[in-house]
Amino acid sequence: MSVLPKILLVVIASLFCASICYCFNAYSCSRSQIKTLPDTIKKNKRVGKKSNLEEGYVGPTWDEVMGELLKRYKDTVKFDDTYKLPNGDILKVKFRHYCTFDGKIIIPHRYLWGDHKLKSFKTHSFESLLDIKLNSKTTFHGIITKNDFKSEFRDSLKQYAILQFPYVKVVNGTVFITYTLGIPLTDVGKGVKMQVDINGIKTIVPEQVPLYKQKAIATPASPAKIMAALFGSYNSKTKTSTWACNNKALLNKFNVPANTLFVSKPAFIDSVSFDNGGKELLVITASRPNDDDHACHGCPAQLEYFKFGLAPSSGWVQTVHQTVGYLGSFGEAPPIQLIKIGKESYGFLFSPGFTGQGITTEAVVLYTQRYDGFKQILDIEDAAMDNSGACDENVPNSCWQYTYKLDVVDAQKNYNDLLFTQKGTKVVNGKKVSAKASVKYHFAGTSYAIVK
Repeated sequence: MSVLPKILLVVIASLFCASICYCFNAYSCSRSQIKTLPDTIKKNKRVGKKSNLEEGYVGPTWDEVMGELLKRYKDTVKFDDTYKLPNGDILKVKFRHYCTFDGKIIIPHRYLWGDHKLKSFKTHSFESLLDIKLNSKTTFHGIITKNDFKSEFRDSLKQYAILQFPYVKVVNGTVFITYTLGIPLTDVGKGVKMQVDINGIKTIVPEQVPLYKQKAIATPASPAKIMAALFGSYNSKTKTSTWACNNKALLNKFNVPANTLFVSKPAFIDSVSFDNGGKELLVITASRPNDDDHACHGCPAQLEYFKFGLAPSSGWVQTVHQTVGYLGSFGEAPPIQLIKIGKESYGFLFSPGFTGQGITTEAVVLYTQRYDGFKQILDIEDAAMDNSGACDENVPNSCWQYTYKLDVVDAQKNYNDLLFTQKGTKVVNGKKVSAKASVKYHFAGTSYAIVK
């Protein structure tokens, strides 16, 4: 064997051992919570002999790695636990991770390492069953597959990866599950995360968003309670929170030094209910440096989105926190409206506007909470416009204005179609004409597109 294959074998074998060791250690650290895992842990021993550099052995052989994978076909990873919440409610969590034996994954030779003669390798998908009960009432019962993590796919992971090495943790009634989404017998893969709250709402945790410390808000929620929980303080007179910022990305965006005082306002607060009885509290805040320089006409605010699930033991518990972006003017958020855009889907309709040289424009920007995060799914520029600040009402045809309306139509399974209409007048090639228009949008996988 040449030097290069030996080095490649060392690297991949080391990565494989590290992943097995991580899996073993992760389960061991949570042993006090897991009642049925020890038997499975015994089967998932780290493969390979004791390293002996004089003999040239640095890790598991191809046969040992293959044998470990074949063992996992027969093993079922189990997590069963019961939690008594402070108010006396009982939360039960049951988790099973197993091989489906579907034989649908054919891994090409180019991905396989080691000393073997395989042209390809046929393997199986893995999936998980999760069951959550609150006082014997099922709040979640479903199957978790790699398709739940579409947002994390590269082409190779989409075709050949399987869900491996699950790690389950329960915090404040929310179940967190971490997997390795990887191609068997290779070092190609990445970590993926999912959370299911006490109401059964499933969310994929984007890779860039860590599993943060959750914040709880006692019921009934109020702007004062919410803002104090999120930012540490709240002034009921100014209806703002003031805090010292040390977030480097945020400081760089506003070009201010560390420990700059920021001011935050609640831009949107509302709660929604779902058919399964679950409830969510939805919050959007607007933040900027607490000075006049960042309260100008053209100064946007940083908008952040927070989602809370209702936990009987502790009230509203934070489950999602994500930066929306920089929108608005005078350091404040644009108008925000919540609309139901599907059976279990809600959209946040932002209406950012700007006035320059007497002409005011307004756009339509629609966001929603998807499996891969809080995402923009529609953007219509110049949805409404008028020249009221630059025209003379005494001059015929000098003033013009058109407005818009966005309606939800044609109910679909997940995302309904949208009908965008305009009415009024506008100027085209120096002439005042009708602005009447009607455009239909259909959800095309990741965002809305015009129906032609």
